[in-house]
Amino acid sequence: MSGIHVLKLLALNVVLFGACGAFAGMMMGDWVPEGGQLRFLGAVAFIPLAIAVVSTFVHAHAGKWTSADNMSERLFGGKPR
Repeated sequence: MSGIHVLKLLALNVVLFGACGAFAGMMMGDWVPEGGQLRFLGAVAFIPLAIAVVSTFVHAHAGKWTSADNMSERLFGGKPR
C-alpha cells in the first residue's frame, strides 16, 4: 500500500469514527455534570481519533485489500482495484 492510500484510509476512518463519536457525544451530552464538560468533549474527540489511527495501522499492516480500501479510494479520489 502506498503512503497516499494509507492517508486516504486514515481520513476515512477519522470520518467514520468521528461521526460515531459525535453521535455518542450528542446523546450523552445532557448527562455530563457541570464541571466535566471540557473533559467530556476532549474524550469524545480524542477516543475516536485514537481508534481511527489504530484501525488504520492494523489494516495497513495486514496488507490485504478490502472494501474499506475501495471506499477510501472512491471517497477521496482515485480508482479502486
